[in-house]
Amino acid sequence: ATDNGGLSSFYNNQWTNYKTNNSGIPGNIVYSLSKDASGNLLVGTDRGAAFFNGNNWIVYNYNNSPIPDNNVVKVCIDAFDNMWFVTRYEIFGSSFGNLTRFNKSEWKTFYRGNSPLPDNMINVITPDVNGDVWIGTENGGLVHLKKL
Repeated sequence: ATDNGGLSSFYNNQWTNYKTNNSGIPGNIVYSLSKDASGNLLVGTDRGAAFFNGNNWIVYNYNNSPIPDNNVVKVCIDAFDNMWFVTRYEIFGSSFGNLTRFNKSEWKTFYRGNSPLPDNMINVITPDVNGDVWIGTENGGLVHLKKL
């Protein structure tokens, strides 16, 4: 995670810093990264998420996708190239969270009322080699989402 520092890469003995003023990254506060099998990056920031293939940025945010909030605190890419986004936001001092999946054709948001999630506040998300996703929640423990 960075605090307004953007995303930095070290390749061929050279550092490159990606910020909102010199790239397509949507925010300079980077919370999370995930890499797919081809080496592409999914980046979670304070102003949305972005998929970066080394040349081009595709931004996903509240204005152009069903992501519930631009504060994307966790991201991951599973074995089937589904992109997962964890958002957190506050309203009147209360914290809320959501989990959203994009399978390159449709979006689905998961929450306690429509999925096995026991809690909407997600602290960690990680895929396994079978294409399942493991989710650690704030107050509901560990959740195992089998291939969805």
